[in-house]
Amino acid sequence: MTEHGDPYGHGDVPRGLCEALGVPTEEFISTVGLFRRVHVHHSEGEWWGSGEPLQVLIGVSGDSEAVVASPKFEWSGQELLLHAADPDPAQRNEQLDRQLNEITKKRRKAFRYCRQCRTVTAPEHRNTGPDICDSCAARNGTVF
Repeated sequence: MTEHGDPYGHGDVPRGLCEALGVPTEEFISTVGLFRRVHVHHSEGEWWGSGEPLQVLIGVSGDSEAVVASPKFEWSGQELLLHAADPDPAQRNEQLDRQLNEITKKRRKAFRYCRQCRTVTAPEHRNTGPDICDSCAARNGTVF
């Protein structure tokens, strides 16, 4: 176990979030899994995300209120900005798990496999078409 309470040595255990939810860290990890700290553009408080590609956000606002949200991305020039879309107050116990699962299912519906590298790709990384990721497009000569 690492000094942050993560038995697997990866992820960022959201202590402030656990406190806001009134849930012990170990219970949070066993219920909803590991999250990593993310920067949400124009947002106060702390945010964590889960999944690769990013599938769900959970955060603590400045007033220590826990919220869950769907990740929404937008390009600003060459920079990809992350926003928290449709934040809702986080529920407790099983309802939190249900809440996170609903957001994750909606987000996953937008994922596609790249037809060249077979990597699961989120829509913000498919700017040349619905079936090829930006990395493969760049290797094929596409300039963004």
